[in-house]
Amino acid sequence: HEVAEEPRRRLGYRQLEARKYHGLKQEVVAAYLTIPGPGLTAIAIGQRPGEGIALPRLARVSAVRVGIFRGEDEGS
Repeated sequence: HEVAEEPRRRLGYRQLEARKYHGLKQEVVAAYLTIPGPGLTAIAIGQRPGEGIALPRLARVSAVRVGIFRGEDEGS
C-alpha cells in the first residue's frame, strides 16, 4: 500500500514546489481547481490522489508542463 502511495506523494510534492516557486497562494490554486484548500493540502502531502484533479489545469496554474508532475521530465 505504501509503495502505491509514493507516486502520489511525488506528485503532491511537485505541485507544492511549483506553487511556491511561482508565489501562488494555496487559496488561489484551490479556487482555480475548484477544490477546498484542505483538499489541496491533502494532495500536497500525498493523502489524496492528485491525478483526478485535471493535471492540465494544475500545470496551467503552476506554469509547468504536465510531465513535471508525472515525473517524466526528471533529470532534464
